[in-house]
Amino acid sequence: MKFSENTKLLVFIAILFLLIKIEVFAQENITISSIKISGNYKTKDAVIIHELTFKVGDTLTENKLKLKIKESEINLLNTPLFNFINFNYEIDS
Repeated sequence: MKFSENTKLLVFIAILFLLIKIEVFAQENITISSIKISGNYKTKDAVIIHELTFKVGDTLTENKLKLKIKESEINLLNTPLFNFINFNYEIDS
């Protein structure tokens, strides 16, 4: 049986999509065990925590955590309280 170039391309794309989905599902989950705030001298920690899009106890993939950190950074910068934000995280093994 002979396949056209379009059919071969569609099969390749389908396999590639499947491999990408498998990689996403293969990511390990990370549970946020604590949130530490430092370098903040005027704003109460509760105000900062309110703007975060994640909380202690959340379970996320590392990619989802990076997305949540970016969203939180945008939330904090949209307040008139901060000129810059620096997020760091470490993964315990």
